[in-house]
Amino acid sequence: MSSTVGREFLKFEVRETNEGSGYWLDRPWVDSNQRPGLLAAQIVAVPDEGGDHGPLFPEGSGDFIARFREALGDTAGLAVAIRSSDYQELALHSKAWRLPTLILKYGIFPIALNIFANRLDELLPGHQQGDTAEMTLIIEGPNHKALKLEYKGDPAQMAPMLQTAIPKFIDQLDAAPASPHQVHPSKRRQPAVD
Repeated sequence: MSSTVGREFLKFEVRETNEGSGYWLDRPWVDSNQRPGLLAAQIVAVPDEGGDHGPLFPEGSGDFIARFREALGDTAGLAVAIRSSDYQELALHSKAWRLPTLILKYGIFPIALNIFANRLDELLPGHQQGDTAEMTLIIEGPNHKALKLEYKGDPAQMAPMLQTAIPKFIDQLDAAPASPHQVHPSKRRQPAVD
């Protein structure tokens, strides 16, 4: 009889997404009077949409958001994209530190990354070797292009991983998608000839 044991030690995925700030501001749990503040914020925390109970934040999100706001100081505003009456946290029983999804504007990303790298013990008090951190970041570029970064792994490795890998992808956010008339003639698709 054969049995296997498996455990995911590291997950790091980067992909383009259409779930930028426009997507999240149109969700039914965001009031129209919240939108101006959310648009002005450099960082927006958004809930998980899945589940039967509506939008939920991971347990401890309120404390994490408060600590992250304190670490940011006057550098940037951090807003939460949900009516306060709809705010709920879901308790999951595991050793994972599940952090809320954060949408970051392109200009604030280096500052946020620096905070993750240098002040992790403040953001995740009590984390230990062998714990797992799960975080999703959506970085929105100046042309409304967005990248979604999903990390699952050792909290202490999160910032070094992001600092090493992300610059390769962030440059893509600067470039606006090319219109067909902007593509060099030699790179345009040629019609099929019969």
